[in-house]
Amino acid sequence: MKALFITTALHRGGAERQLITLLPRLAARGVEPSLLTLRERGAFFEELTESGIRTGCAGLQSRTDLAGMRRALRFAQPLPEIIVSQGVDALVVGALLARRADVPHIVIEHGGPGLGRRAHRRLLTRALAPSLARVVAVTRAQTPGLRRWGYRADRIVVIPNGVEDAPPPVRERAALRLELGVAGDGFLAAFIGSLRAPKRPLAFVDAVAATPGVHGVVIGSGPLRPEVERRAANVAVRVLGEREDVADLLGAADVLCVISDIEALPMAALEGMRAGLPLVASAVGGLPEAVEDGVTGLLLAPRDDHGLAAALRRLAGDPALAHRLGAAGRDRYLTLFSADRMADGYEDLLRSVADERRRRGT
Repeated sequence: MKALFITTALHRGGAERQLITLLPRLAARGVEPSLLTLRERGAFFEELTESGIRTGCAGLQSRTDLAGMRRALRFAQPLPEIIVSQGVDALVVGALLARRADVPHIVIEHGGPGLGRRAHRRLLTRALAPSLARVVAVTRAQTPGLRRWGYRADRIVVIPNGVEDAPPPVRERAALRLELGVAGDGFLAAFIGSLRAPKRPLAFVDAVAATPGVHGVVIGSGPLRPEVERRAANVAVRVLGEREDVADLLGAADVLCVISDIEALPMAALEGMRAGLPLVASAVGGLPEAVEDGVTGLLLAPRDDHGLAAALRRLAGDPALAHRLGAAGRDRYLTLFSADRMADGYEDLLRSVADERRRRGT
């Protein structure tokens, strides 16, 4: 079964990491996936190509770029049996290709509850929603918002994100902690994500600064980085920017904080659970589906900065609790959020939709 996946670009991000994790696993299960980026390649493009997946870039300059659309059409030969798109631009191009090839069209939505979508994008989504065979949500919490965008409830399926298990550490935990300024049994809190207002990196820095004995590390980049660095300059927080050794850094940490205002099911949370870390997380979007309060982590009300500092103090002062929550989170990751479980869900979906189409055609 040939399945064409379409996205805008493979930049560093959770939705893009999902694709480079998913497609090789689908190939190992007998699906023939290919991937088309619409505007540019992005940082993950070569990695996916090197994994053996057929990849291409249309180089679209706009939705009316006819030369780019011709490149997309050429890449779609031979015609796939299913098209899977991710993002509004991909939804539009995917709908055109699916209609031309007369094949089912599936869309993957990573939008979190409360995430806005510009008016013209909402109109495009609503116009194309009835033509879709399925809509994949990554968390149950997305369902009401997706229905407001025009998606039919009976066509929404939930397949949680998954992450592959971490490779063996390259660097020793103790040495990496010393490099980060954490000596002995010091407590290290980690933040991973885009340094943008909805992710609340400044609140993380302030909470670490307000909690004696706690160190912090910020992994990621974005428009708030200069302000994050300014606030972190005189407190026990290191700002590292984008890093390739995220798994090692999480292995050096004692807790991961995911305190966004808006989320669906962030990959960072799953990576923290994979590393056996307790999570301190805002109770927004799909995070309560991943983090069971008092079992795999501590849930906070949105924007509860005092609660964040209190949670860090509690875990730093009770290593046994932190270890117990982290171990339970690791078990939950293996049960619900592994890469293979995600791939199983997508394989079942693709084969089910293809079978439906064949039955209708007979």
